[in-house]
Amino acid sequence: MAKKTPEVNIRAYDLGGFGDIAGAMRVASFLQKRGLQTQMTYCQKSAYNKLRILNPDTTIKANNTANLGRAIQIDIAGHYRDPRVGRDNSVPHTFTEDMDNSQDRKKETPLYLKSGLKPRKNTLPLEIRATEHVPMFYRPFREWELPKPEQRDARAQIMETYTAQQTPIRKLKNGAIRALKNTDKIGFAHVNPGMDIANLFSHPYFSTVKQAHRYSPTNFGIGVFFNAKLEEKIATIGKRRNWNIIRSNGTTENYDQEQPSVFCLGPQTQTKTTGLFLSANMPNLVTGDLSLSDAMYGLIAMQGPAFFYETAPWKTSTLTELSSMIKRSSKKMGQVFEDMFLIGSNSKKFYSLGENLKELYRESIENVTKTFIFDSVNKQYREVMQEAIRKEIRKRFGNVQVQAQGISKGFYIQPGAQYLLQDATESIIDTLREDQTFFAKVEKTRERMSR
Repeated sequence: MAKKTPEVNIRAYDLGGFGDIAGAMRVASFLQKRGLQTQMTYCQKSAYNKLRILNPDTTIKANNTANLGRAIQIDIAGHYRDPRVGRDNSVPHTFTEDMDNSQDRKKETPLYLKSGLKPRKNTLPLEIRATEHVPMFYRPFREWELPKPEQRDARAQIMETYTAQQTPIRKLKNGAIRALKNTDKIGFAHVNPGMDIANLFSHPYFSTVKQAHRYSPTNFGIGVFFNAKLEEKIATIGKRRNWNIIRSNGTTENYDQEQPSVFCLGPQTQTKTTGLFLSANMPNLVTGDLSLSDAMYGLIAMQGPAFFYETAPWKTSTLTELSSMIKRSSKKMGQVFEDMFLIGSNSKKFYSLGENLKELYRESIENVTKTFIFDSVNKQYREVMQEAIRKEIRKRFGNVQVQAQGISKGFYIQPGAQYLLQDATESIIDTLREDQTFFAKVEKTRERMSR
């Protein structure tokens, strides 16, 4: 029988995007899978609406502390005590700042973690400090439901999203079925939310894939996840830029096998999106904390593909640190990684230079293009990136598990890996639950901060 009150309560704040809410949802899901009675509460109506779309596997309740009993209060990557969401006197026991966020709110909560790839010392009290360093990235959401390596087939997984729309088979045969049959290499892309969609096909990921298509007998495709309004714009622009655009209902117009394809898949659930990214047979493009975390975890533990990464300016430290990891393992492959973001959408010069770009950045574009054309280069790039991440984790956390050794109870990396945000959070909760003296001290600090 389920308990009437939760043991753990995780709050969801909204500041316009889904990322922070989805991050909190990942932690809640992990804790519940580990046997803790876990609940999510929403701090705004908009947060509730986003939670309904994200569909967490834990109970959702309004933020009402009167009904929480003695539950441990947790904020994960939310905008707790952020002036943009208003004053909230309800202080959590512990707060984990989102990855490499430039803010620092350690004075606003009894127990505080600043997560991310940038090396940081753990500042938690000695009673709870499991490791010297703070966690680096998230586990995927419900990793136990993601396709196993032998189940990954990008064409089949994409086709599932199209057949779900109940489009007549005749239209699918002339659209998605034909395009997928003719596409040899498929990757998936998230792009910076602030990017002007008019520039999508000038983005270096898209432009280098198109160049690979032009100079290789291989046919290329990219899967994207835009809403209906943005999909309309992409369809109009893409046709002018000589791309096949397969719409989210599986149809297309004027298909040309000599052109690369964009597969518009519409918004998808986290498990569906992560599963598609894992199925890619060329490097993906990721951005933001969650897709980067999925790419890193997939690469070290789930036989996932390599990736390129871009991010918003306030997360440049994440980009820089990841680049440094790779360059320490291989200057050559590190340069390939850097070449993509050198010409990436964070560079204002990229769009202003127009057609001159290829001349000015010819060598950079060629280096990146090789990872798409040549399987041997893609393999080397993937292996260097994989080993670079594993080495950095071991450097910070010692001889810990950094690759799957069989899947036990749905986990690729067994629980307790302190470099993962969910596991680090669980260790804090375990100490609070088991050490009543320490809990009383934290509770007293929390009450003082709530005044």
